[in-house]
Amino acid sequence: LGLVKAVASWVRRRVDETLTAGGEERWQRVLLTEWGGMNDVLYHLYEATGDERHLATGRLFNAYIFTAPLAASHDDLATQPFPHANFHLPEIVGNARAAELTANATDAAIVDTFFSALASNHSYATGGSSSGECWQAPRDLGRFLTTQTEESCTQYNVLKVARRRFLRKADASDADFYERALWNGILGNQRRVDPTGVTSYIYMLPLGSAGSGVVRKAWGRSDYGFPCCWGTLSESFAKLGDSIFFRARDERAMYVNQWVSADASWPELGLTLEQRADFPAHPTTTATITVRARAGA
Repeated sequence: LGLVKAVASWVRRRVDETLTAGGEERWQRVLLTEWGGMNDVLYHLYEATGDERHLATGRLFNAYIFTAPLAASHDDLATQPFPHANFHLPEIVGNARAAELTANATDAAIVDTFFSALASNHSYATGGSSSGECWQAPRDLGRFLTTQTEESCTQYNVLKVARRRFLRKADASDADFYERALWNGILGNQRRVDPTGVTSYIYMLPLGSAGSGVVRKAWGRSDYGFPCCWGTLSESFAKLGDSIFFRARDERAMYVNQWVSADASWPELGLTLEQRADFPAHPTTTATITVRARAGA
């Protein structure tokens, strides 16, 4: 933690030096490069420390050319100087985090406009988005059915946005999107052991096209190279259980968002929930849910 706080202080000094040397115009030019989830990192640090300086530094990582139109309810995903999906997605993840921590209405508007635009105008039926790592014109993805569709890193961050929206709003549509995007864009992107005993991953999930013939998954060996999607998929398969059950903030309800075999405990109420699912192995059954109460609960 000490190291992370020291790096956060260094980041703030560098930002301040840039602002002093060239003003907001220069800083906004810096933000036209791929700066990842710096705002999200700083908001997490703020949550851990309560230090308002970390929140203020996170606020500086705000590329107005992207967020201002979203705040005004305008779909600008394909009109950026560089509409690279995973360039901009981590910033939205940060806005979603800030909306939770501060209840800021502008952050919430940015996230909600973005997610609505993505789901309605820039996603395939699978819940995946982007072609060649970039967003295309609204509702034009039918022209981009190739082997370079649905990047795993993009899907990874879209799931984060959907999850954060569900935590804020408890809207079933967000949970439905999450389930569809997870099943279609993450679960099939790992081959745990290939014929030589090596785990392989998918960078792009090929959706092909009507005249392309057979399109095969281009598996990439994890012992040969390790690009970004190998890392995000490794993390994705380590947290498959983090979005099955949710507990309401008022402690009066539990949400079940996926039909998968899993258990959840609610020690404060003395309850245990057990879910056993036959889907997808069995095509006509869903799940059995058993709720057990501790004696005296």
